[in-house]
Amino acid sequence: MRTAGVFITRRCNLRCLYCNVPKLNTPELTFEQWIKAIKILEKLNVNKIHFLGGEPTLYDKFFDVIEYVVNNTNMECSFTTNGVTSNGVVKKNYRKIWQKSWNWY
Repeated sequence: MRTAGVFITRRCNLRCLYCNVPKLNTPELTFEQWIKAIKILEKLNVNKIHFLGGEPTLYDKFFDVIEYVVNNTNMECSFTTNGVTSNGVVKKNYRKIWQKSWNWY
């Protein structure tokens, strides 16, 4: 299995002392740029994409990106969350993400 771990955002709702990810002020890709990146990953035979952050659920179009992956590729999805905000966000968007194999950590 080929897995790609991608940082969808560097934004985070926590400021953990050990973590410098939010301090890395890098621009976020647009939704359209993520679609292009996902298509490239698929051409490279990646069959699982793992979204990281910061906090992935803070990316404005996070679940739209997930919906694209679920409906237009054969890739599995997973993401790492701190869980502080994702409970309500995941529940609100569950139809987009539980159509295929899905994991979050």
